[in-house]
Amino acid sequence: MGREFQTVGAATTAIGASTNHKIFVYSGTYTQGATLNTDGWLIGQGVTGSGFDSVLNIAPPSNTVTRPSINGTRPQLGSTVAMGTNSQVRGLNISSGANTG
Repeated sequence: MGREFQTVGAATTAIGASTNHKIFVYSGTYTQGATLNTDGWLIGQGVTGSGFDSVLNIAPPSNTVTRPSINGTRPQLGSTVAMGTNSQVRGLNISSGANTG
């Protein structure tokens, strides 16, 4: 697992133009949106599944830090999410003005 960021915008800025990155968003309300590059994932704590590792399709080594819980409250993003080719957005709500989804 990578490092934690305080905002969704900080995470997408750190990724830059890199592809195939996954961002996990904890429950809460966020004013910014996100830009996902090719194969980028934006996964909220409200995603349903059998566990964090299986939902994010990762296999961390043993003795890795405890992963966040899932099947919780969906985070609310208050701006647009721009998606690249093959991007995925799951387990969160997006509300950008009059456009909601």
